[in-house]
Amino acid sequence: MNDTILSVSKLTKAYGHQTSKTYALSNVSFSVSEGSFTAIIGRSGSGKSTLLNTIGGLEAPSGGNVIVKGQDLYAMPDSARTAFRRRNIGYVFQFFNLIPELTVYENICLPSYLDRKRPDRNFTDQVMEKLGLISMQEKYPAELSGGEQQRTAVARALAHKPAILLADEPTGNLDRRNGDELMALLHFSHRFFRQTILLVTHDLEIARSAGRIITLEDGHILSDVGGDDL
Repeated sequence: MNDTILSVSKLTKAYGHQTSKTYALSNVSFSVSEGSFTAIIGRSGSGKSTLLNTIGGLEAPSGGNVIVKGQDLYAMPDSARTAFRRRNIGYVFQFFNLIPELTVYENICLPSYLDRKRPDRNFTDQVMEKLGLISMQEKYPAELSGGEQQRTAVARALAHKPAILLADEPTGNLDRRNGDELMALLHFSHRFFRQTILLVTHDLEIARSAGRIITLEDGHILSDVGGDDL
């Protein structure tokens, strides 16, 4: 049995004042095994992105716990949580979030630079080669197609060898062909790098390619199915 790498317990996120609170998440609990691929689906406003941001240490919950690699994210001081997130969590955003002034290679190495560490050049080259970026590593984001930018974003998320890769609607800004290519890259990363992946998507067809689907509705887990149940 795989080890649990992520545990979410009674996670709650509320907005507003005491008398008029809106709950984006309400008492959400689940765990994720190392090396698994999990999709989180639900309608707009169901709490998907809030859940991913809370798991990723980007948005503090109102209650509950997020345990990553045995560490309680929100029991840490802000500075420690930022450092832990940078070293252990990779993020692929819908809109790439590449730095225009940096080359492809520099964008990919950005998490290492921010952590004041020397990038692992051998591993970075391996990631760029596997994602088809070796020949364009000196180019800037403006010189890339949408698909190439997204591949760069995936490479950046992988290059520091994160424990978990979080992907928030990564195909939402791509056409079907580039979206399919991106999903193929994520599945390749899952297999080749044994990467643990949590993917938020509104597309059930994309979700079905994962090994497990968690469905959110109004901030609650509506269903949680995997394996033969998919």
